[in-house]
Amino acid sequence: MAFWAIIGLLVWSGVVVKQGVTSKADILLPDQNKGSIASPIMYDLTINPDTTVVNNGQDVYRIFTPLSDIDRVQIPILDKPTDNIPSSSVTLHLPPNTSIASLTVIPQLVHTSVTRVEQKTRDQSTIQLLSSSIDPGSKYSIEIDFPKGVLHLPISKRIAQFVLERPLTWWFALAIALPAIALLILLFVILRRLQLGELAANIQPISQPPGDMPPAAVEALLYGHLSKRSIAATLIDLARRKYIMVNQHDEGDFRIGRYHTFALPSQIDLKEKSEKDEVRAILQAVASVHDNTDIQLFERLLLSKLFSQDQVVADRSSITLRVGHRMFSEKIAHFYSGIYGIVTQKNYFIQDPGAYHRRFKVFGILLFFIGFGGFIFGIRFFPDPKTALVWVGMILSALAIISLAPKLPILSDTGKKAYRDWLAFKAFLSDPHELPYQQDEADYFERYLPYAIAMGVEKQWTARFRLHPFTIPEWIVTDTEYHTIEQFDAELFPLINWLGSTLSLARTPTID
Repeated sequence: MAFWAIIGLLVWSGVVVKQGVTSKADILLPDQNKGSIASPIMYDLTINPDTTVVNNGQDVYRIFTPLSDIDRVQIPILDKPTDNIPSSSVTLHLPPNTSIASLTVIPQLVHTSVTRVEQKTRDQSTIQLLSSSIDPGSKYSIEIDFPKGVLHLPISKRIAQFVLERPLTWWFALAIALPAIALLILLFVILRRLQLGELAANIQPISQPPGDMPPAAVEALLYGHLSKRSIAATLIDLARRKYIMVNQHDEGDFRIGRYHTFALPSQIDLKEKSEKDEVRAILQAVASVHDNTDIQLFERLLLSKLFSQDQVVADRSSITLRVGHRMFSEKIAHFYSGIYGIVTQKNYFIQDPGAYHRRFKVFGILLFFIGFGGFIFGIRFFPDPKTALVWVGMILSALAIISLAPKLPILSDTGKKAYRDWLAFKAFLSDPHELPYQQDEADYFERYLPYAIAMGVEKQWTARFRLHPFTIPEWIVTDTEYHTIEQFDAELFPLINWLGSTLSLARTPTID
């Protein structure tokens, strides 16, 4: 979103700059502007109270500039005609109840041997500007300064006037203050992360998990947010518990099938229900599902994103279709929220980290679009470099807040102890020394593999078994003959990474 918004800013800026150096009169009045010896210029312009200018029923380009004590309307007439213009007559019909004496009309005719423009008052609301021969390459425009209150500005232009009247010190203050917000948040995050660094000191490895948390919840505890790893770890854990199986094919193709029977809520008619209504119904239906399994709510939501009620096998194309038929998936959002809920219920966080981070992200998203809209508004109505500083500062601040929000740790005292305990288990998983081989623990590797994935140390955990006899897990079906655990992981990890990335991208933007 941010990438395309920035691209949009650049494109819009380029268009505005191009328009700034291209004569609008060339575009709107081509026949008059090109001119010829036999064709004098005859304009009959009506200036309306809303600042629009009309010539023979058609809108004419004008530049409106609200200043502190006047409102200026500039109308381009000629921009470097290729031929001599024998004469010009521009009649200006002013807004009703306008006093000509209160106006300042400035005809600007440059680069011509004839520099004088005669001004005549035809009546109380009409002015005529006359000139004789105009040379090729000349520029001609008319500036009219109206007293405040004559022109009834639209709300957007009133805002433009207010903003434009702010002093330069005001702009610099905002340009400094807005990035400072991101800097303060960054310093806050650094301090909190330094505190976590102190907790990680003098950790002694432990060879067993210090609790019964799901692997995905461990990622939330250690890193303060969730990522694609939580999905990958959950899928491997479900496979290890014999609920799903993976059938690998050549060239990266695969299928995921149901291993043992488990129930999914009946699907809602998507033509009548929105995604949010569907998830609400699923959440209600899951509570009444009794299938003698230990599948938790967040896991069943993930499974319902992979499989429909009666679907037995899902492949790459069907998963891509189910994920891609909506921009965001409330199922994946509730999957993340469910994991945060597990950690919060254990009192590891001062408050729900998902809700806590969401407030920062929503604030950052709002700040981004305010800055983006302000930048566009500024280019359109008052393209002054000083006004661009505040919008650029706001956009950068917003992006910093959005990226930093998931990294804000809010561990409670209980959470700090659990944090150290799980770090000790992570130290065991990532220990560089090979484990001694024990024949009666053939499933040792896959038992802790989901935790290793959640903690980001799956490669280190795999390396501890590189010299052990390797037996492919029961939940993998493949024609490939694996001789080493490295070959197995080289096939499995890219597949699981694709699944985690694809499903994670479907979450709503405010969910970490």
